[in-house]
Amino acid sequence: MATTVVSARSRTTTTGTGMAPVPGAPTRGHGRRGSVATLPGPATSVSVGVAPAARPSRTVERSDRRRAVRQAPAAMTVAAALAEWELALRSQNASRHTIKNYFTAIRQLRDYFLDQGFNLAPDEVTRSHVREFLGHLAETRSPATAQTRYDGLNAFFAWLVDEGEIDIGDSPMLRVKRPRAPEPETEILDLQEMAAMVLSCKPRTFEDVRDRAILRVFVDTGVRVGGLADALLADLDLKDQRLALRLKGGRRKAIHFGVRATTDLTRYVRWREMHPKADSTYLWLGWLGHFTDSGIRQMVEERGRQVLGKHVHPHMFRHSFVHYWKSNDGRDDELIELAGWSSGKQLERYGRQRRLERAVAAHRRLSPGDRI
Repeated sequence: MATTVVSARSRTTTTGTGMAPVPGAPTRGHGRRGSVATLPGPATSVSVGVAPAARPSRTVERSDRRRAVRQAPAAMTVAAALAEWELALRSQNASRHTIKNYFTAIRQLRDYFLDQGFNLAPDEVTRSHVREFLGHLAETRSPATAQTRYDGLNAFFAWLVDEGEIDIGDSPMLRVKRPRAPEPETEILDLQEMAAMVLSCKPRTFEDVRDRAILRVFVDTGVRVGGLADALLADLDLKDQRLALRLKGGRRKAIHFGVRATTDLTRYVRWREMHPKADSTYLWLGWLGHFTDSGIRQMVEERGRQVLGKHVHPHMFRHSFVHYWKSNDGRDDELIELAGWSSGKQLERYGRQRRLERAVAAHRRLSPGDRI
C-alpha cells in the first residue's frame, strides 16, 4: 500500500511508490511538526512515513543571534576610516590644520602603495610598509615633512587601536622610530621689514584695510595663523584691546594688542560693515565669505614678495615676536602667558633663534670688565 507524503514547502503530494509529484495537491499549514500533513475533508490528519523534525529551542536561537552579533564587522576601508576619524578629531577640538596634516599622511601612504599595485586596508598595513614609506619620504622630502607624516600615521593607528580595529600588538607603528630632523631655522624679520609690510597696505581698499589690520596683529602678538583666521567678530573687544582665540589643542585664550593695532582694527570693523558678507560670524572676510588661514598665508606671502622681495610666512612673525620680547628683557613667565603656551618647552624652541645675538648684546650691557 502506498503511503502519501505531503510537502508543506512545495505544496505537492508524492507517493511511496516513487511516482512524480502531483502539482496542486491541497495542503494547509507549514508543518511545524513535520510528521503530520492536514488535508481538507472529513479526515483530520494522516500519519506519514517521515521522521519528526526536532523543533529548535528558543535558547539555541538566542545563542545563534548572539554569536552573529559577536562576529567581527568587515574591515574598514581607508575612506570610511578617515570619515569616522575626522569626527573623533573634531570632537577633540583638533584644528583644521592638524586634521589636514594627519589626512595627508594617510592618503600619501595609501597612494604610495597603490602606485605599486597594492590596495591596502588600514588593518593590512604592517611595520614593513610604514618603514618603506618613511624611507621613501626621507629620499624625496625634507626631514621635517617626514616627521610630520610620521606623526599623522602614529595618531591614525593609535586611534584604530582605541577603536578595536587592530590589536595594540599588531600596530604597524610599534617599534617604528620617529625620523630625525635638525631643528629648523626660522628667519627673524627685522622691525624695519615688518614695518614696511604693514605700511605698504594703504587704507584705500577693503583688502588693504583688512591686510594692514592682520599684519599689525601678527607683529604685535605673534599669534598663530590658524587661531587668528578662526576668530569671530563677537570675540573682538576693542575697548579692552583684546581678541579671544582658540589656541592649538582647542584651548581658549585672549590675546592683547596695542594702540596702533586697535586703530587699524577699528578701521577694519568700520569697513567690514559695508562688506556683502557682513552678516558672517567670522571676523576676517574675503569676497566669498570667511577669509581662511589659507587665504591669510597667501596674502602674507604675496605682500612679502612685493615689499621685501623674499618668501615670508605667518609663523615668522611668531619667532620674531619672541626674539624682540627677549631682546628687550621681557620676562619668560609673561611671554609664556602672552603666547598661550602650556609650558616652557615652547619657549626653549622659539627662544633658540638668535640666542647668541641676545647673549652678546647682554654682555655688552652688563660687562663686568667695563665696570672697573
